[in-house]
Amino acid sequence: MYGHFIWSAYGATAILLVTLLAYSLFRYRIAQRQLGELVKNNQEQGKKTFKVEKDSTNAESMKKPDYIVFNGFKDDEQRKKQTNWKELAMKVYKGKMSKRKFEKAWEKTPTVRKETRNFLVERLDNTVWSAPEEGQSLDFRFNGFQALNDDYENYEMKFFKDWHEKRTNAGVQAWWEFNKVINRSKNANQEVTHFTLDILKDGASEYEHPDS
Repeated sequence: MYGHFIWSAYGATAILLVTLLAYSLFRYRIAQRQLGELVKNNQEQGKKTFKVEKDSTNAESMKKPDYIVFNGFKDDEQRKKQTNWKELAMKVYKGKMSKRKFEKAWEKTPTVRKETRNFLVERLDNTVWSAPEEGQSLDFRFNGFQALNDDYENYEMKFFKDWHEKRTNAGVQAWWEFNKVINRSKNANQEVTHFTLDILKDGASEYEHPDS
């Protein structure tokens, strides 16, 4: 069965950005410890948080979300399991933070997000993972597409997958995956039907030909 992911993209206003950055370390630590409990309890496969790079001189670039969060599930049954996040957070922070300090930090949660947009996607295809060499950096690229006809998925999984596999074999790319949007929140982009994730090695060009 294909993996499922919820892609959450949310932004913060300039006035909240400092609060978000200061608070994110607390949230990150909680998330890391929560993940161990979730995986142990078979409630989630994994979680990743990415900060989006923006060009402050480009108005369109500044409209991008501040962060993208991946929550991975092996199937719908696992995804639909109910989780009391505060209870779980209290469990992983028990003995590491006073209850008063925890409550104060937890109460900030609604104030550090301006907006959250969700996409539920199903992975349709991917390349084989190519591990980076020691010291080699990775660049994550998220791309949204709108299918214009019924041939689109077949085109991505045959023509473009072959191209990405060549890039992987050439050491340019670590990973490529192709995902279909199967649900989304009302405030999310309604035109995007598919997403790809390209993981590039050492800042390689997203469009660099494997033979160049």
